[in-house]
Amino acid sequence: MDNDTIFDGASERVYAFTSYPEIEARFIAGRADSALDQIRRTYGWMDSHDPGITNWEGIGPDGSLYEDAYTSMAHGWSTGVLPALTHQLLGARPTSPGYATWEVRPNPGDVAWAQGQLPTPHGALRVSWQNTGNTFRLDVDVPDGTRATVALPGNGHRMRVRSRNRLLWDGRHASDGRASIVDGRVTIPGLAPGTYTFTARHTG
Repeated sequence: MDNDTIFDGASERVYAFTSYPEIEARFIAGRADSALDQIRRTYGWMDSHDPGITNWEGIGPDGSLYEDAYTSMAHGWSTGVLPALTHQLLGARPTSPGYATWEVRPNPGDVAWAQGQLPTPHGALRVSWQNTGNTFRLDVDVPDGTRATVALPGNGHRMRVRSRNRLLWDGRHASDGRASIVDGRVTIPGLAPGTYTFTARHTG
């Protein structure tokens, strides 16, 4: 908390449930490295201290349990990091009810890889990516009954994008008319059910 308005000593506490919307905002604002830094400092602390692997109600001065034994060490309101990691870092999120349409818009920052599987009414939605140097590879499984959009990270005007050795984007134009630059990213809409691999290489 920023100050002691609510109660005395509040400014010495960290509450993960209020950190979640800030983490989301940092990702959305294009500050993935800043969002990841906050995740590592807040949730990393909880993960590496007793009991580990749980989300605390809050963290007190010097990383303490601010209510001693009464502090919850497995608190539901502090689990906002999970949708942040899914929707922002991995990048998979619905764009209409029931995942009838959805998009993959990864925000990798300095993370080398991520993978995840989301249950939907149509079956499993699977996403994995690797971020190595100048190359970003994205694998996507689109379940039956859904349509997907992929928005690859990076400056689309300095990228060449391929799928199964077929050039989709040369840095200026789409070879098939589908790929385009949206909000600075190479975006491929309307993916039908199936399995896809996209490779984006930065050209300088």
